[in-house]
Amino acid sequence: MFLSIYRNAIARNSSIVIKEVVGNKNDIALITLNSPRTFNSLGKALMTELEDLCKEAENDPSINCILLTSSSIKAFSQGADIKEISQYTYEKIVSEDFPKQWYFLSDIKKTKVALVNGICYGGGLELAMMCDYIFGTKHSHYALPEIKLGIIPGCGGTQRLPKKIGKSLAMEMILTGDKITADEAYKAGLLTTILHSTPEKPLAEAIKYIETNNIYNKYT
Repeated sequence: MFLSIYRNAIARNSSIVIKEVVGNKNDIALITLNSPRTFNSLGKALMTELEDLCKEAENDPSINCILLTSSSIKAFSQGADIKEISQYTYEKIVSEDFPKQWYFLSDIKKTKVALVNGICYGGGLELAMMCDYIFGTKHSHYALPEIKLGIIPGCGGTQRLPKKIGKSLAMEMILTGDKITADEAYKAGLLTTILHSTPEKPLAEAIKYIETNNIYNKYT
């Protein structure tokens, strides 16, 4: 019942990031990227809202886990908002320490889980890799396509991906920009598990996995 109500609420909500509390113990903060028309492009406004909600969950003693997902079955995130970034000068990037705006998630101490449905590209993959666990649906796929724009992954992708899947495959993904499937990502070690429910219903399966395997609290 809750999941049906939640999906309906998401559809009516105009916020670009939404936070709810879920789980049998009401100790999982469900944070949803909710900009489906942009495939959750990670612009400054979205990242600011995301940071605020993650820090709110971090400071809430009743929350043991942050579950980060998307309201769209087509995309977790297509990556950084290229249109927005293209307006930045070098001086602006340096003065505002642009990459630092992304690193807040890695500083969150509570358990973080990324639930990926659809595409997870560029900055979206970098964001997911800042989490402790990545759950992917069988329809998800992953890439660092920045090379095709003549740039490199700028927010930790070149460091975190080799640690996750090894140097050889990471180099191939970074230097070609090619995507890998959920099965390939799981076999390589990028994913904790593949969720086999339909694209519309991975949330219940993810919550059950978190609670059944007791990963919602890294201290137990």
